[in-house]
Amino acid sequence: MGTFHHDRHELHGITVVVDTSGPEIFVGRCDDMDDRQILGVFEGETGAMLTPYDNAPHKGVLNRSPDDLNKRVARYYDMGMQLHFHTVGDGAVRAALDALEYARERGSEEHRNLRHTFSHLGLVDPTDMPRFAELNAAASFTLAWGDTTEWTINLELPALGRERVARLYPIRSLLAAGAVVLGGSDWIYGDLDPLVSIETGITRDDAYGPISTSDFEVFDDETDELATLIDAYTINGAWQLHAEERSGSIEVGKRADMVIYDRNLFEIPTGEISEATVDLTLFDGRVVYRRPDKR
Repeated sequence: MGTFHHDRHELHGITVVVDTSGPEIFVGRCDDMDDRQILGVFEGETGAMLTPYDNAPHKGVLNRSPDDLNKRVARYYDMGMQLHFHTVGDGAVRAALDALEYARERGSEEHRNLRHTFSHLGLVDPTDMPRFAELNAAASFTLAWGDTTEWTINLELPALGRERVARLYPIRSLLAAGAVVLGGSDWIYGDLDPLVSIETGITRDDAYGPISTSDFEVFDDETDELATLIDAYTINGAWQLHAEERSGSIEVGKRADMVIYDRNLFEIPTGEISEATVDLTLFDGRVVYRRPDKR
């Protein structure tokens, strides 16, 4: 697929890495080198929550104070950057939404069409769900995490309790609230294959070995349909990049960016979706991958 060529630039004290290897330019990373993530995790009781953990007398940790987070987000927003937040607990989600709202209220009107992203979203308070659409922010999920496994049973249930675990990764609820939903991998911590997350999003069971007889079938309210989850990995991702007019769906006049699988995902049992194999990959009309036995 060619060599990755990149340039490093300093922009207001922030390191920006730009990919210049292809016909379009993509900003690959913007690093505030002294910054810290605000996400935390449930199983270590570090993710910021609105109410205390079941197995710890606290609500987790916000690595930035609300005032500091507001100022940082406003700074980047005023540069015209599309912001990407890593948020796991509902407390972190609210803090980040508040910071984005703060920036939008004080920022230039020309930046109102920026499309921001909130990743992970382990828990989102129902009152915050409509704010995604209001703030022009997308909800990105790594649904390979949203299955019923020993991890859920042994670590998340003790930390969160059954009621909160039943609301983990609330993709259907956010869609109902008007949010644009994206599919993500969080590689290397999630599975890079989108079909694993797509199958898990439909079944909320382990794509590599379902345990559907488990007593902990708690995700039924947040499952979704195949077409919706394919959109999350295609046209919705293009929307987030302001590229929906030229990519993200197979239409006359758009770029031929597509993957062809060895079977029709809509005609096979759901439990076989993650077993489908890529036959051909096209990028802007060019074949960049062909399965060896299909040459």
